[in-house]
Amino acid sequence: MPKRVTLGNSKQAIQLEKKPFAAGGEGELFRIVSPPVYRQFVVKLYFKDKRTEKQATKIQYLIQNPPDIV
Repeated sequence: MPKRVTLGNSKQAIQLEKKPFAAGGEGELFRIVSPPVYRQFVVKLYFKDKRTEKQATKIQYLIQNPPDIV
């Protein structure tokens, strides 16, 4: 069964592929299945022990200052 998560403050449900396509020290990366508008994006789900206040601050900064895509 595909994973379902909620997208930030919008509370919009998104569906992810069952298995991550990549993983590292902080978490796993999943492709978005639906809604179709988000299919060109991926989701990083952090491991529980990596969900710290410092990490939350970093994520908020990245949301407010997205990198330029070249």
